[in-house]
Amino acid sequence: MKFSGYWGSAKDGVVSALPDVFDETVLTAESNWTEAHQNEDPEYPAGYIQPDRIVSEAGLKLLEANPDLKRKVEALKADEFEIRTAEDFGLFCLCMAPGVALFARNAAKPK
Repeated sequence: MKFSGYWGSAKDGVVSALPDVFDETVLTAESNWTEAHQNEDPEYPAGYIQPDRIVSEAGLKLLEANPDLKRKVEALKADEFEIRTAEDFGLFCLCMAPGVALFARNAAKPK
């Protein structure tokens, strides 16, 4: 079977998401067949077939690579958030990324 997904990586402060098609030979049993890992080295991309996972992982990598942005997002979490622009929506998504990643990681664990 073939599954659409993305390879996600971060290097030198830049987060990349590369579309690809995965099959069961690259997906891991430990992730309930939803992730692909090329290597234990975090510099290597990880593959995800679930949209929530690639979006949240890309957000986490972006926050990790940009401490100023991470502080801004942390400060926004305590306030009411008005979304009027694409930038506002992006910041809102970054605020949600850690929670979504946790939920998606737990959902990917074999039962």
